[in-house]
Amino acid sequence: MPTSGHWLPYMERNIHIWTFCNVVYITLGRTTTEERMNLIDFLTGFFGGGIAAGLVGFLARDWLALRIKTAIESEVFVQHAAFDIKRLACLEALAVVDAAFSQREWKQSEAPILVAKQPLDIAAARRAYNQLALTCTDSSALDLYARALGLREPDEPPIQGSADLIVDLRNAMRHELGFGTDLNLSRSKAWIASLDGAT
Repeated sequence: MPTSGHWLPYMERNIHIWTFCNVVYITLGRTTTEERMNLIDFLTGFFGGGIAAGLVGFLARDWLALRIKTAIESEVFVQHAAFDIKRLACLEALAVVDAAFSQREWKQSEAPILVAKQPLDIAAARRAYNQLALTCTDSSALDLYARALGLREPDEPPIQGSADLIVDLRNAMRHELGFGTDLNLSRSKAWIASLDGAT
C-alpha cells in the first residue's frame, strides 16, 4: 500500500484500470463483479501506473469514438430511409390524383375540356393513402389528398373540386419533404389535361 503522500496517483491509476475493465467486459458481454475484480487485481500487479493509464486512456477513447461514430451513422441511415419512403409516398399519391382527375369531366369558361384519360387503380389509391398516413408529420397533405379524390363523410354533400387543388397538395408535400416555401404556380395551368399526340 503506498504511503499517504502518494495515495492520489495510486487511486487515479486504479480508477483508470477499473474503467478499462468495464469497457472490456461490457464489450465481451461479461459483466459480473467477480470477473471485473479479478481483472483489476491482475492489471494492478502487471502494469505500472503510467503504462496502465496510457493504455486505458487510448482504448477507452478509441472505443467511445467508435460507439459515437456508429450511433451517428445509424441515425443518418434511418433519416435517409424515412425520407425516401415519404418522398415515394408523395409521388405515388400525386400519380393517383392525376389518374383520378383524368376520369372527371372538366370545364373552363363553361366549355368542356378535352382530357386524356389514364387508368385509376383503387389499390394504388389506398396504398398511397396508407403511406401518407404513416410517413407524414402533419395532416395537411393527407387531408388535401382526400379532398382531391373527393373523399367525404357520409352526410356531406359531394365535393365540388377544382383541378387547381393539386397546387395546394404539391405545396403541402413540399413542406413535408423540407423543400422550403410554397411555389406560386399559375392555377389556370396547374394540371395537364391533355397534350397533342399524347395517349
